[in-house]
Amino acid sequence: MEVLEHRSALLGAGSRGGLDAFGPASAARAACALGHVAVLDHEAYGLLGQVVRGFDARRGDEAEVGRPVSAESVGQVPGLDPRRGAFAEGKAGGMRVKSAGGPIEEKGCPPDSTKSIVDYFNQEKPDCFITSGHATQHDWQIGYSFKGGQLRHKDGQLFGLDAQGQRFDILSPNPRVYLPVGNCLIGEVSGRDCMVTSLIHSAGVLQMFGYTVPTWYGKGGWGIQEYFLGQPGRFTLSEAFFANTQAMLYEIETRFPKSAKVDLEQYGLERNRRLLEDLSAKHNISGRDELGLLWDRDTVAFYGDPAWQARPAGAKLAWRQTLTIEGNRCTLTLAADEGGEWPGKPIIAFLPWRVTKVKITKGEDAKPVVADNFIMVPMKGEFHGGDKVEIVFTAERAARPVSKAAQGR
Repeated sequence: MEVLEHRSALLGAGSRGGLDAFGPASAARAACALGHVAVLDHEAYGLLGQVVRGFDARRGDEAEVGRPVSAESVGQVPGLDPRRGAFAEGKAGGMRVKSAGGPIEEKGCPPDSTKSIVDYFNQEKPDCFITSGHATQHDWQIGYSFKGGQLRHKDGQLFGLDAQGQRFDILSPNPRVYLPVGNCLIGEVSGRDCMVTSLIHSAGVLQMFGYTVPTWYGKGGWGIQEYFLGQPGRFTLSEAFFANTQAMLYEIETRFPKSAKVDLEQYGLERNRRLLEDLSAKHNISGRDELGLLWDRDTVAFYGDPAWQARPAGAKLAWRQTLTIEGNRCTLTLAADEGGEWPGKPIIAFLPWRVTKVKITKGEDAKPVVADNFIMVPMKGEFHGGDKVEIVFTAERAARPVSKAAQGR
């Protein structure tokens, strides 16, 4: 299935969200490219489009959307400010839990935490699950710096397999999102039966993303978590994925403009340990950030219905962002309630419709970027309570394009 065919259909729809459902045997690399269609042909910014897949497309895995999720219950490996539970991947037997409103407690678990993790899934039923460390298309290896068990799959069923070969099925079908922020290859759909399709089919995962290649830089995965959990309640997971892609594109365009149109033709780092050196030499790339951004730009796929609302429970933040629209006049206001530091990534606010003929009339010194469906402001440094930044621009509502399919009716 050609990537550009999907891209044309999504762009023809004229909306921010795109839903494309097809079977897991279709081209897996196309899934990645379509997953952030904004970078196809290196258009500066673009559409929020996702690929929806399942182990059994005929059964409708991809259509089972369920209720919106407010991710208050989180299972994490490793522990990154856990809401409920965290299992250490760097220390055998490390486990922490946090009850609602209570302190973080060191609980501990068996050195091989496989069964403990499966039990946590089945009993606590977390809304969100986060992992890093070693993985492939067919497993996640629980221990990063010690020998432990794995999460594996067979015939669409996800299960834990401990170091002694004992199997423990995950029976936790409640809707959830999965963030494998630092896992190699787990987002690659290598066939009908793999981790992606099994997570969707048997583990309640309605949205996830993942690297389709080995990961070494990290902004493509960890950056999504920064938007999703770093500003809790502000972005759904699909919006966080989209925002992070735009942030990487912006960084490439502003820091490394000569490389903005470079395509890395190889990603087989596991087969060629000199690949990064070879790519740097071939494309005249001078540093880690330049190569890493190009690598991550095209290798993280998103799976799930982008319209499904999965976002962390809201929390009070040190600053507020408000978008107001009066006629063709749009104002983005950033107001600080207390002192703090701007995030390490650009501020992003989504527009309610696509726009054209944009003219910034106030706040140009903040270097805002207004694309056809969002505004991005690269804020940096500290702010103080009472600080306010206003970006004002005028824009016309873009006409909804008519797709070729619609023209043929």
